[in-house]
Amino acid sequence: MRTGTLQAWRHAGVWLCVSGGAATGLLALGVWPAGATTLSCGSVVTESVTLTNDLTGCTGDGLDIGADGITIDLNGHTISGTGSGLAGVSSGGHSGVTIANGTVRGFIAGVTLQGGSDGTVRSVTATGNQFGIIATGTSDAAITGSTAVKNGLPGDNGNGISVVDATNTLVSDDVANGNGFGGINVIGGDGTTVERSVANSNHVNGVLVQGAADTTVTGVTANDNIDNGFFVRSDASNTSIAQSRANATREYGGTNGNGMLIQSPSTVLSDTVTNGNQAHGIDAVTGVTATHAIAHGNKAPADCMNVACS
Repeated sequence: MRTGTLQAWRHAGVWLCVSGGAATGLLALGVWPAGATTLSCGSVVTESVTLTNDLTGCTGDGLDIGADGITIDLNGHTISGTGSGLAGVSSGGHSGVTIANGTVRGFIAGVTLQGGSDGTVRSVTATGNQFGIIATGTSDAAITGSTAVKNGLPGDNGNGISVVDATNTLVSDDVANGNGFGGINVIGGDGTTVERSVANSNHVNGVLVQGAADTTVTGVTANDNIDNGFFVRSDASNTSIAQSRANATREYGGTNGNGMLIQSPSTVLSDTVTNGNQAHGIDAVTGVTATHAIAHGNKAPADCMNVACS
């Protein structure tokens, strides 16, 4: 059984749940080395494997990683749970692990990189979980070429991609659309890069930066979200958003509806497009720097607040 207690972080009304301690598999169905042709729900994987079968009906975890430096290649297969298991695939605090090439659905979290360093999630689809993909308490992780869509319930806790208290995380070439709460959340930690990604049609924010330092966002589209396309909270520092757009944001409970809501004065915006939002294109506090900001057709009397737009 996985040891340690269930830990939860609540940020801006969002619960992020992962389990602490070493991972040894909720169902304790065996430890599988390389070359295993069939894996079962709850298997602890200690050497690199390529799946040859789907895993369905998992009541606990799907797969738990039990060693550093290994790859789980889902090989186009699906791991599906009943909704009660903590994770479809969990890194279990190990370093240098890769989870790639498949679909995970029906868990509290689809994929977790928890602790350790240099973990990679690549070409994974996480859908129908409460949370799609989470990197927490780790360093130098990468979430690339992955899709986190329709996780959580509308207006309820449920995010596409969450980076929590992590250092130097790369979120690149990902899609985080239609999730019950946020698309891409960066909460705490420092040095996260989000690039060439899409966070559309989420039920609260497209991209949230909260309590994090030195976050860089480049080439990200956050259209048709509810509340805000991009939301940088006052406790974030040195956030940069460049070559990004947030159009057609809708109000949430009669408030907001901004393309970008920027509450941290150390934020720098450049080459942004925020058109046709329910409120402002950019609603920023004094001190925010914006260059080449385009904002047209927003419904608030001013397209931009406290920054110059054209």
